[in-house]
Amino acid sequence: MISVKKRREIKAFLVTASIGIVVLGGQQVLADAASEMVNPKDKVLVGYWHNWKSTGKDGYKGGSSADFNLSSTQEGYNVINVSFMKTPEG
Repeated sequence: MISVKKRREIKAFLVTASIGIVVLGGQQVLADAASEMVNPKDKVLVGYWHNWKSTGKDGYKGGSSADFNLSSTQEGYNVINVSFMKTPEG
């Protein structure tokens, strides 16, 4: 079990490291592909993507999930969650 003192030290380290990254790293550290945010005033269409082949009955209501490249996502989806992904090594 982690002692209360150790927890405080960990929290202090994480806060200090976060501040250091923001101050010293600037926007280069924080900028990424998610920097362009969805306009919440318009409609939001969210999709969930994975990159493994269907084994059947693994989709919604026991259906089969689609197998396609992320770059082939249909137009209209402005948020794509990539929650689970397998690497080429497995």
